[in-house]
Amino acid sequence: TLSTIENLDNLYIQMVTLAKTRLGFERLGLFALEHTTNQLLGTFGVGPEGEIRDERYYAEPMTNDHWTLEIYNAPKRTKLWESAPLYDNAQEVGLGWKAAATLWNGRQAVGYMVCDNFITRRPARPYETEPLSILGSIFGHLIERKQTETLLQASEARFRQIIENAS
Repeated sequence: TLSTIENLDNLYIQMVTLAKTRLGFERLGLFALEHTTNQLLGTFGVGPEGEIRDERYYAEPMTNDHWTLEIYNAPKRTKLWESAPLYDNAQEVGLGWKAAATLWNGRQAVGYMVCDNFITRRPARPYETEPLSILGSIFGHLIERKQTETLLQASEARFRQIIENAS
């Protein structure tokens, strides 16, 4: 299950895999929100050929008019655009529908998930944003949990090192 995955990168990969293979989102990407630097960071996603790929090279500053604000402020923190530019590696690659959801931990955004119809050009399902909204909440909670576990493990390791050095 997703809650037993050992590190954040593997969690992102499994989230993308689950959304693609089990829920039918043909192309999507997960973006982490880095609050300390106010940046949107790529994690993993599905490329134009349908392959799951590493997108950790991507970084974008969050501005006061950033595109994510429209998603964050939308009902259920999801948004569907029927005819919109589609992007791959920050380059426009065509037009189609795209949908996005806030990765929400119950208190704040921890990232964003975006999907589109670039590969098959299938029409948007009437309920396209419903599973995204649910995933956004589940994924947001799991991401926060994994981040907290990672911080706790690092703190425990530092504490053990201090104790070992004190003796």
